[in-house]
Amino acid sequence: MSYGSAFDTGVYAIEPESLAALDTPGVGDAGEGEAELIHTARQRVWQALNEGDFEPPRIPTVATEVLRVSENPDCSAAGITRLLHQDAFIAGSVLQVANTAHYGPRSGKRITQLQRAVARLGVRRTRDIVLAAGLRQTIYSGPHAALMRTLWQAAVGTAVAMNLLAGVAGKNSEQAFVIGLLHDVGKPVLAGVLERVVAELEGPIEFEELADEVFHLMHARAGAAIINGWGLPKALAELVDHHHDPVPPRSLQEPGAFLRLADLIYEVWLARGDELHAADELRTHRLVARLDIGDRAMMQVLALYPGALEGMLIT
Repeated sequence: MSYGSAFDTGVYAIEPESLAALDTPGVGDAGEGEAELIHTARQRVWQALNEGDFEPPRIPTVATEVLRVSENPDCSAAGITRLLHQDAFIAGSVLQVANTAHYGPRSGKRITQLQRAVARLGVRRTRDIVLAAGLRQTIYSGPHAALMRTLWQAAVGTAVAMNLLAGVAGKNSEQAFVIGLLHDVGKPVLAGVLERVVAELEGPIEFEELADEVFHLMHARAGAAIINGWGLPKALAELVDHHHDPVPPRSLQEPGAFLRLADLIYEVWLARGDELHAADELRTHRLVARLDIGDRAMMQVLALYPGALEGMLIT
């Protein structure tokens, strides 16, 4: 089961009639028995999403505070370290990443002090690690641990690719990482809603029968609702809401293309790992030309990506 992973084009369309069927009780291809129960479950998840009938996820306080103070140009490693000491999981994640082969000191000497780890990583990268670890700790947790790990890894994988692509394209790499990390945040939330609905129906259906389709149909809208609920920029919520549209609104077409290419890099990395640099299908992909990323720049992204991602995934 793919659980809504990216496809080779990075785009899929949600047919209007599919959503219309969810909005109309009793309409659809469901027959009697189990098929009817599956249709009812889809509708209930859709209704819960549209009515806000779910527990909105919360990022840990330490993560939100680090995000806030990191926007201050006078922010220091000491100041961030004081915040990190309040959360052992997030602090441990920062230390772990600071000691990986990609991000750690070339001397190989292990960093054991948190402030040294922050100084080594820098404020921006520490912020990214804190946000990724915070999401792993709260949103990508609970039942279906293997699924949550898969979804979280995909989110980090896209975020790292977005960061690298933005860097070579002269775009805002800080914003790019956050976009990549949050673009599929609707999926773990939908998993919780679906788990509840399946339990309430008490029928011969299971979570796994519905998860892929529920994610496919609903995760973009769910993610936009969550981002709006957090009070993050409306432009980010709009991008998340439309990131699988074949033809998104004009203002979202370029960031949407970057996001699709980042998804694709992660998908190819799953198959190729450290041999990603040899993936000619990425270097010649139409999105690379559309975004005017030169071949040398794309080769740089593909060469750096495996190490950068594996370093982040230790959290």
